[in-house]
Amino acid sequence: MAYVAVVYEGNIVRLIQVGEGGIWTRERAWDVRRLAMIYAARHTRSGALVRSHKVLQNRDIYTGRFRKGFNIVAGGPEAPYAPFVHGGTAGNGAGWIYPRTKKAMRLPAGGGYGPLVRKRVHGQKGDPWLREAGEAVAHRY
Repeated sequence: MAYVAVVYEGNIVRLIQVGEGGIWTRERAWDVRRLAMIYAARHTRSGALVRSHKVLQNRDIYTGRFRKGFNIVAGGPEAPYAPFVHGGTAGNGAGWIYPRTKKAMRLPAGGGYGPLVRKRVHGQKGDPWLREAGEAVAHRY
């Protein structure tokens, strides 16, 4: 005697998209967003990076209909510097950044000093807070 399990793909996709699986997945996406906002707070002065986190549901590019899965996005017009904070600059902080068009770059005043003119500046190491948040939530389950 043999046991056979028949899986109807249409029912599973529906369960993941709009059923209990979709609800569970959406909750995990919001958990990742919540934790990512906490981790991103260590890099902000204005709070723009923290406020830029969004949860977006995947869409079919041809029909515009929702698909399974969610994306957690940070940056955009509110914080265009997010990729540089997450991934770092100039080879993970080990390299130098040089101006592209001029001999030197002018840095704005701030942090107790006036405007600076430099021929090069040292890059920064990346801090992948969004990946860390995703891994932390994944380890819970």
